[in-house]
Amino acid sequence: MIEEPDQLTLNLEEGKPTPDIPSMCMYCHKQGITKFMYTKIPFFKEVMISAFHCDECGFKNSEITFAGKLEDYGHKFEVQVVNDIA
Repeated sequence: MIEEPDQLTLNLEEGKPTPDIPSMCMYCHKQGITKFMYTKIPFFKEVMISAFHCDECGFKNSEITFAGKLEDYGHKFEVQVVNDIA
């Protein structure tokens, strides 16, 4: 059995996956492996890619999430809908 640390610290370098992180499989509840990778997509934003796999049951899951800074300023749009059907 793999011993899990009480605290996990990751050094996220752009374009380099993290070492294997032991984590529980949500399908069979056995031990699986998760990896993360931080990267920038040109003309878009910074993202965090995560990939999980379980050797016990074969379950796999991959996700991509926003990992950048929210902009200081945004845009506000107001719309007034009028029903002109007589």
